[in-house]
Amino acid sequence: MDTLQAGIDKSDLIFSMKSVVLSTIDDAGNPYTSYAPFGVYQGDYYLIISNMAKHTTYLRRHPKAGLLWVEDESKAKNVFFRKRLYLETNVTLDILDAPVVQMMKERLGDAVNTFLLMDFTIVKCVAVQGQLVLGPGQAFDVKGRELTPSQAGGHRATKA
Repeated sequence: MDTLQAGIDKSDLIFSMKSVVLSTIDDAGNPYTSYAPFGVYQGDYYLIISNMAKHTTYLRRHPKAGLLWVEDESKAKNVFFRKRLYLETNVTLDILDAPVVQMMKERLGDAVNTFLLMDFTIVKCVAVQGQLVLGPGQAFDVKGRELTPSQAGGHRATKA
């Protein structure tokens, strides 16, 4: 599979969902994982989360997050090779740019306005690196916004 098709498949995977699995790190270095509604604007990922959520506290102290999109099991051809995209990101909190808020409203509905009047904030996540897996032997490394075929090698027997 070429990188052009992989990019199309990556977009299809991302836009097939309205929420993303979000991982942050607490003060003791332990992972904390949940999910958040998201949107995409100019190639960056935007989440809407409560200021009262543990994620927000952790992100204010450690502005890095892991994002994971994973194909629904009911749609996957094989549970071992579910399509998935994992990104390590740098984070900026409290985004109020009008075009971003508008994108979030169009994608997630007018409830975004209500949440922003309450205790919610928009978080910008900029991809640093990650991996896209589209099937057996179809892995791609992510560096920023670029995809390249993975150099990790394919699956092979390790036991005789």
